Amino acid sequence: MKNEQLALLVYINSSDRSIKSELTSYLYKHAIGVYDNIDSCQIAVFYRPTFTSTDIEMLRRLRLKNVMIPILCVSYEQSEKSRLALYDAGIDMHMGMTCGYEIIVCKIRVCEKWLVTGKHNQTTFNFKNCMLKGLVLTFPDGTTLTLTKSESKVLEVFFTAHNRIVYRKEMMQIIYGDSDDYFHSRSLDTQICRIRRYLKGTGIHIKTINNKGWGMVDKKPYNIT
Repeated sequence: MKNEQLALLVYINSSDRSIKSELTSYLYKHAIGVYDNIDSCQIAVFYRPTFTSTDIEMLRRLRLKNVMIPILCVSYEQSEKSRLALYDAGIDMHMGMTCGYEIIVCKIRVCEKWLVTGKHNQTTFNFKNCMLKGLVLTFPDGTTLTLTKSESKVLEVFFTAHNRIVYRKEMMQIIYGDSDDYFHSRSLDTQICRIRRYLKGTGIHIKTINNKGWGMVDKKPYNIT
């Protein structure tokens, strides 16, 4: 991937008409090409002052259409309710609009690492007759479920660290590349709640360890160290 130009989809809605040309030019200098066709893109960046209900629905449709593509949003959204609505729609990262283009590129590179991992990592992870390979989770009865990239990464961490504590900061660093962002932390909680629902009835439990993190276990008494 280092020898190829990363294909990026950018949606910009701003009163400053120079932003699109400036951002596009800056990204191009960093080997990141901006395209209009979603089918030829690897990462989607939505650059908008605020997100309307129509935008939220568009993001939700994009996520349902393509569970593989990382989605990054840049906006002035500050309220917890607004940001959580974006994460619930399926985005992977959110940044404030006051951040510089350099930070946007850094976050895009984090998403690029996810793409490389998803492309090359076909390792099979097993725990209590459940199997995870890439984005596909296979249950004991043979049924399958396709996860998002971030859900798959979270479950991969749990599968490789069962019966021990996975600390919140540890998980945040693995999934988002940082350990302190409040909204990433809330997004992580949402993803773990979804994974708990997926695993219901399998005998696998993700237990919350107060003020520390979580542990994946499959039997009582729960012994997490």
